[in-house]
Amino acid sequence: MLLAAVVEDLGPPGLERTLPSTRDAHGLSAQFGFAPSADPSELMVRVW
Repeated sequence: MLLAAVVEDLGPPGLERTLPSTRDAHGLSAQFGFAPSADPSELMVRVW
């Protein structure tokens, strides 16, 4: 699964944020620790 690979392979050290863009997969992103960003767009953010 792409989000699992992003979280496992691209996580710290060195990477501060990962910003997946989605129209309809917010629930899936949330399962991997992502939350809505402060900007009310379609982005979700995970801050390491």
